[in-house]
Amino acid sequence: MNVATNPPCFVGRAVAIAAVAIGLCAVGPTARAQDAAAKQTIKLATILPDGAPGTTELKSAADAIKKASGEKVELKLYLGVSGDEKDIVKKLKIGQLQAAHLTGLGLAEILPSIHVLDLPFFFSSYAEVDHVYENIFSHFQTAFREKGFEFLGFTETGFVFMYSNLKIENLEGLQKAKIWAAEGDPLTAAFVGEAKMQAVPLGIPDVLQSLQTGLIDTVYGPPSGMIGLQWFTKVKFVQSVPFVHATGGVVMSKKAFDALAPDLQANLSKTMAEQAKIITQSLRKVNEESKAEIAKAGVQELPKPSDEFWKQFKDISNRVTEAQAGNLYSKDLLEKVRALRAEADKTAAK
Repeated sequence: MNVATNPPCFVGRAVAIAAVAIGLCAVGPTARAQDAAAKQTIKLATILPDGAPGTTELKSAADAIKKASGEKVELKLYLGVSGDEKDIVKKLKIGQLQAAHLTGLGLAEILPSIHVLDLPFFFSSYAEVDHVYENIFSHFQTAFREKGFEFLGFTETGFVFMYSNLKIENLEGLQKAKIWAAEGDPLTAAFVGEAKMQAVPLGIPDVLQSLQTGLIDTVYGPPSGMIGLQWFTKVKFVQSVPFVHATGGVVMSKKAFDALAPDLQANLSKTMAEQAKIITQSLRKVNEESKAEIAKAGVQELPKPSDEFWKQFKDISNRVTEAQAGNLYSKDLLEKVRALRAEADKTAAK
C-alpha cells in the first residue's frame, strides 16, 4: 500500500536519487517494461486527513485490492492533500487522479441527481438507508458511467445533527439562529432559505472562530465531524432528530477502469464494494461513540420536537424536496427513492 499524506521530506534526496539510478541500471529496460505492464497504480484521493475516521479502512481496502489482484493493482492513497472535493473531481477529469472517496457534495460535482439521497429529514433509520442504497445502486452505477465514471460503492458521512448555542424549540427560535451555510450545498441552502433562517456562508476553516466570536451560533455536522473539527466545544445544545443523512461513495474514472484487464476489473469492483460496506459500518460506530462523547462533554440533547415544530420541519423539508424535483433530480427518481424507503418501513413494522 502506498499512502501520500504530506509533501515529501528532501533530507537525503541525493542519496535516494543515486540509489534509484543504480537500481534502474541494474534492472535494465526490458525488466522495467515488464514490471510496468504487470502492475497498475490507481491514485485515490479523499479530503479526509490521515487518521480521520474511515482512513484506516481505506488503507485496508488498498491492501485487500493489492492482494486480490495478485499485486497487479496498487491503490495509492492521497489523504487530505489533494485540495477540496471540487479540486479532486477536477483532477479526476484530467487524469491526475484515477479514483476518489467523496462525500455526497463531491459526488454531486459529477452527478447532481445524487442529491436525492441527501434530502433533509428524509431518512430516519439505518434500515431505510441500507434498503434504499442496496436497491438504487444499479441506477447510480449506470448514471455515473454515462458521466465517464465507475461507481464502486456507497459509503456515508452519516446522520447530521443541528448544534447550537440557542435552545431552539420552535420555528421562531430556528429563525433567530445565525446558521453556518456550507458552500456548494444547494439542499441545505434551500432549506435555510425556506425556513427564513439567517445564513452565514463560511469556509470550514472559519467556522470554529466564528462560533467563538458569535458571528454564527448554529452549525450542523455528523458527531464524528463535530469532534474532529472541535466545533462541539463551542456549542451548548443539539437537536435529538437528525437534520439529514449525508451520503458518500467511491468513484473511479471509466478510462482508468476500462484500462484494467476484465479479471482485475471484477476483483477491484468486488473488493471495493466489500470494503465500502466495512467503511460505512466503521463510521457508524465512530459516530455513535462521538455522540456519547459530545454528551459527556456537556452538550445538552434537546427533547424531540413538539408535534407542531416537527410538522413545520417536515413541511419545510417537503417544499424543498418538491421544488428541487426536475432541477437537481427527476420526479421519477424521487418517487423511486420514496417507494424504497416505504418498503423498508413496511418491513421494519412486521
